[in-house]
Amino acid sequence: MTAAQNARRRLPVLVVEYFETGRNLMKGKPAPKDLHRFRLATKHLRTTLEIFRPCYGKGMEVRIDQLRGVQNRLGEINDCATTLALLKPAAKYKSAAARLNKRAAERTAAFYQSWRQTFEPPQQESRWRRYFSSFAREQSASRKKQ
Repeated sequence: MTAAQNARRRLPVLVVEYFETGRNLMKGKPAPKDLHRFRLATKHLRTTLEIFRPCYGKGMEVRIDQLRGVQNRLGEINDCATTLALLKPAAKYKSAAARLNKRAAERTAAFYQSWRQTFEPPQQESRWRRYFSSFAREQSASRKKQ
């Protein structure tokens, strides 16, 4: 199979799995480790899409940027959680821990808001699925040489 054929076959499946994981995450109050796992899933999807970048147009860049935004927001939350874990044994860092907890809560709220605006609108998943199943094109011989 060509790269475009593989993209049309596999990417829609990855998109459905990703959206389902995100929806499930949003239903509850996920622990930092769950958010970190979703960050890794986001990174996996983003890097997979980057491999198939030559098969798609500008719409691919938009989707990659959206995933990069999710990944960055989740990274900020993970940074707070990791730092808090380092500070926890030392009681003298209570004020720093309080600031980190506040920042983590703000970053988590920002992540939720961003997800809801970008990925939850009713047709988003089907738009992504349709894009990846329909718009992959074969690389031209001149583009392959570049």
